[in-house]
Amino acid sequence: LKTKYKFLIKTGSGTNTGTNANVFFKLYGSAGFWNQTELKVDTKSVAANGYKFAPDSVVEVNLVGPVIGDLKRLKIWVP
Repeated sequence: LKTKYKFLIKTGSGTNTGTNANVFFKLYGSAGFWNQTELKVDTKSVAANGYKFAPDSVVEVNLVGPVIGDLKRLKIWVP
């Protein structure tokens, strides 16, 4: 089974709070987990300054993935 997920990523407003790095996540739920996946930003969402995740902004990422039940834990990292 697959389901839709919407991620809203809010960055801070201070110095060095945006990134152009590849950001990954893993979701853990009551019925399973979603293994390592990249938060791929649509090229239309990339800020004028070239950031995937610009300072002081909210980026929406929509993905389809496995049904994991109730969310228990979220791990986010940049390799």
